[in-house]
Amino acid sequence: MKSDKLIHVKIDYEEGIESKRDILNAQASLIKILQSLKQYHLMRTEELAIKEKLKRKMSGAKTNIAKLNTNLPKIKIPKILEQEHLEEIFEKAPKHKKKEVKEAAKQIKHKEAQDELSMELEEIQDKLKRLAA
Repeated sequence: MKSDKLIHVKIDYEEGIESKRDILNAQASLIKILQSLKQYHLMRTEELAIKEKLKRKMSGAKTNIAKLNTNLPKIKIPKILEQEHLEEIFEKAPKHKKKEVKEAAKQIKHKEAQDELSMELEEIQDKLKRLAA
């Protein structure tokens, strides 16, 4: 140190008490903030654990749904109901998308017709195999 001179500042008794009170209030506020941060950290950790558990359960449910879809028989929707469904989709579609919806509906009908024909062909082939045996 260059100088070893001490400088003293005179503070009134009331000012000293007030400054000590302010310092203690600041310390108390900092401690409360630290407590809040620790509480936040604990809650955040719990939240992440719950989210991870939810993610695992949802993936399990997704797997179960996929298994059900493979094990359950496919149902045939009557053409009347199917047509109504396509009409609903067409009505709800925005004007600029109606052409795309029509095209998609045509493709669906074509694919269903092919599926229906292939199913009929398989049935006929099964009948022929039974007759041949």
